[in-house]
Amino acid sequence: MGDCADDILTTLRIDEETSTYEDVKKALNDYYQVCRNIIVERARFNKRVQTHREPIDVFIQDLYRLAEDCDYGVLKDDLIRDRIVVGVLDDSLSDHLQMKLTLTLAIAVQTCRQAEARKQSREVVRGDTSIKPSNVDFVKHSTASRRSNQKYKAQPKKSDKHCYSRTRTQTQDSCRWCGGQRHDRRICHKCQKSGHFKKVCRSTRQESSKINEVHNLEEI
Repeated sequence: MGDCADDILTTLRIDEETSTYEDVKKALNDYYQVCRNIIVERARFNKRVQTHREPIDVFIQDLYRLAEDCDYGVLKDDLIRDRIVVGVLDDSLSDHLQMKLTLTLAIAVQTCRQAEARKQSREVVRGDTSIKPSNVDFVKHSTASRRSNQKYKAQPKKSDKHCYSRTRTQTQDSCRWCGGQRHDRRICHKCQKSGHFKKVCRSTRQESSKINEVHNLEEI
């Protein structure tokens, strides 16, 4: 245990010449028992999961080490097995382990090691297939492309140009107030007074009818 154990034994007043192995073991166990919290140790065990790129053997060995301080008794192997099923990083491997009705700790460890070995072999033979070139997370348009799209959208079609020009001409030639022919809206065409329109004019003045041409036909 090194020099650290000598310092601890000194504080425990253990005489190396007269004390037996059992006396030293009991004194050290009593010392570390006070420093250990079962609730905290079990929390560490239950929160342990396989991290990214961590070998499965390292994960399993750490579970064995953490379980030693949890006082699980006869349930230790079953709880380590359950922690492997829940904590493995590969979801498909976890589903495969859950499908085994008679899953034991030994079978779980063997299955995990075989799965990791197959994955490593597949990466050597076929390369890393975790990155697919067809997946595109983000596409950024360049400034020139955006300007080109805006220029294209701003140009109307030929038919649209014709319709717009014709509508604009009609609007310019017609009165925006009465809808008739364009005129000065301050002058009434009926009484020649300002301030109202012909349609609402109250003047009794009759417009003289215009006769362009009269033919007197005596004989047909």
